[in-house]
Amino acid sequence: MLSFWMAAENERQQAVGLAIQEARTSVQTDIGFRHWAASHGGVCVALDAQTPPNPHLHVPDRDVVTTTGKHLTLMNPAYVLRQLMQSGFVAKGRITSMKAINPDLRSASGSSHSMVGKFGWSQ
Repeated sequence: MLSFWMAAENERQQAVGLAIQEARTSVQTDIGFRHWAASHGGVCVALDAQTPPNPHLHVPDRDVVTTTGKHLTLMNPAYVLRQLMQSGFVAKGRITSMKAINPDLRSASGSSHSMVGKFGWSQ
């Protein structure tokens, strides 16, 4: 009976370890993508029903028309990642920021103080 319990505990620990590694990999992928997109100033994509202009992004040339008449909109990294999560292309999550431009993405308490205290972030 003891050997069964030890084997079961070992299996559980391995499963937990794998789950933690998968979560870290997912977060690192999201962070890497966001840094890459931010380093390029965002990503321009064709406008369609699933990709309207970001109503919270107020920058010059957010919406442009190409010389061939194609309408494009600028997507910041958070907007892209949010759409990827909603469409199921990446693991679901919640985006928060110390400087969120979308009020829906601010911390649950409505201020950055809760994230500073919870995660030890500086303002």
